[in-house]
Amino acid sequence: MAGQDRRIPFTKQDEDRIAGASTWGTLVAIIFIVSTLISSGLSGMFAARAGLGLMISAGLSNLVSLVLVLLLGILLMQASSAFRKVARTDVADKAYLLSGFAKLHKFFLILGISLLVMIVSTIAFFVLRAVVGLAI
Repeated sequence: MAGQDRRIPFTKQDEDRIAGASTWGTLVAIIFIVSTLISSGLSGMFAARAGLGLMISAGLSNLVSLVLVLLLGILLMQASSAFRKVARTDVADKAYLLSGFAKLHKFFLILGISLLVMIVSTIAFFVLRAVVGLAI
C-alpha cells in the first residue's frame, strides 16, 4: 500500500477543479436523495387515495426506488468526498483517487443496470399489452 500513499503534484488550478467537481457531485447526490424522498411521499399520497391494490404496488415500487437512489446518492457522496480529499490534503492522493474511482465505478454500474432493467421492463409491458391485451 506504500505506493498508494504518495502525493500527486497537482497545480492549484487542478486542485480547484477537482474540489469543484466534488462539490457538484455532492450537490447531485443530495438532489437525488431529496427528490426521491419527495417523489415517494407524493406517490404514496396519491396511491392511498386510489385503493389498496395500487397502494401496495406503489409502495413496493417506491421502496425499491428509494433504496436504489439512496445507494446511488451514498456512493456519489463517498466518491465526491474522496476527490475533495485529493484536492484539499497533501497525502495519499493516489489512494483517494482510487477510492473515488471505485465508488464512481459502482455508481455507474448500478445506474446502468437499473436503466437497462427499466427499459426492458417498459418494452415488455408494452409488448404484453399489445399481444395479450393487458387492460391497464
